[in-house]
Amino acid sequence: MQKLSRNAKDAVNDVFQSVGLKEHLTVYKISELLNCVCQKMETKVSAEEATSSRQSSLVAMVLPVEFLDAPCPSLSQNEQEKLRNLVEATKDLLENNDFHDVFAQCVTVGFHHVINALEQHFSVDDRHGSDCSLPLAKVLPIVTVTVPTLLDDSGGFLETIMA
Repeated sequence: MQKLSRNAKDAVNDVFQSVGLKEHLTVYKISELLNCVCQKMETKVSAEEATSSRQSSLVAMVLPVEFLDAPCPSLSQNEQEKLRNLVEATKDLLENNDFHDVFAQCVTVGFHHVINALEQHFSVDDRHGSDCSLPLAKVLPIVTVTVPTLLDDSGGFLETIMA
């Protein structure tokens, strides 16, 4: 999971490095930037899968090689066999194209929930009929608070992906 988090962080850095902290962003512009982040993450996973002969990059992120190959001396032979079977079943699931589609959709839904949370801090200026904008420096704390709450019961994210 650390590798997945690192890939997400790298994609965010790549996309947002050209955006200044004082630059004013609308919800629409933030949405475009987050879509670019999502595309970069998908492109990176696809590129890694194309060059990886042993296992897909998603498998490598969730089940690192050290975990796949490491014996557990504290487990009995029977428990080690059960663990090996569970790891193999998990690996097969992670390599399935349907799983990749569902996973990509979950990431997209997560980005949409972040956008929805951000929209609460923006308002339309009725006098000018234009979208409100905030500097990136004001948007970052909102995102920092929003992302960890995605998996809370009140966030709606889990309900959306379970539907």
